[in-house]
Amino acid sequence: MKNIVKYKNDMNKLNFHGLRKNDMNLFMAICSKVKEKGENTVIIDFDYLRKISNYTGHTIDGFLKDLRIMSSKIMAVNCEILNENGGFILFHIFDKFIADPENATLTVKINSDFSWLLNEFTDKIRGYTTFELYEFVGLQSKYAKNLYRILKQWRTTGEFTFNSIDDFRLKLDVPETYTNKKMTQKVIKPAITEIQELDKSFKNFKCEPLYLHKRGKPLAGYKFTWTPESRENQKNLEQNNKSSIENKKSQNSFANFHQREYDYESLEKELLKIKSAEIN
Repeated sequence: MKNIVKYKNDMNKLNFHGLRKNDMNLFMAICSKVKEKGENTVIIDFDYLRKISNYTGHTIDGFLKDLRIMSSKIMAVNCEILNENGGFILFHIFDKFIADPENATLTVKINSDFSWLLNEFTDKIRGYTTFELYEFVGLQSKYAKNLYRILKQWRTTGEFTFNSIDDFRLKLDVPETYTNKKMTQKVIKPAITEIQELDKSFKNFKCEPLYLHKRGKPLAGYKFTWTPESRENQKNLEQNNKSSIENKKSQNSFANFHQREYDYESLEKELLKIKSAEIN
């Protein structure tokens, strides 16, 4: 089953400053598991989380440390949504974030007041970003990851323009000490190369620097273009993911056999219980 990350476009307005590559992988992996779960508490197995986030550390202590660092950074993110009347709302994404090494599980609950960020997706409401988790975690630099998720909001449009260099630096979390020349060498070129090498997304991916029409032609922004994704293909991907989840739930409801170990005598007892319940 493909793990799909899906969230309202408001998430792309948040400034995920200081997140490392592993932090971003873990965060998006968690988002893929709590999406469309409403305000329910979700329990994620450590091994499963490590696998889907492409986590390469070997020790449980190291994994716990990285989970703690990531969660602390996410809690410190400036989560702010501006209202049309000029007001604003500040909030934290998670209401609950519990790492349990004894049971090797992570328990997560989205902020109940803002659960809509990872819910309420319908064909009529298109204001959301969606992508396959394996593509995201496969990108090696945090700059490529940030650029990827932002451009995925415009996946079916085929172009997006950063009209401000300051906005580009902020959204991609580029160090303030980087000159435009160094940013081109260390951020733009490597990120473009990584995204161009993807198998599915951003076919014919190109970047055009934009300059102001005045002396010295200072850099004004960047325009990114690619072959637009088909809405039908995107819909099929999401539908296949939904069907896989429903099939898994159906399997889980049958006595939960695949999650527990039985000997023959215990198995026979469980089957007799089910048969007796069906007769009654």
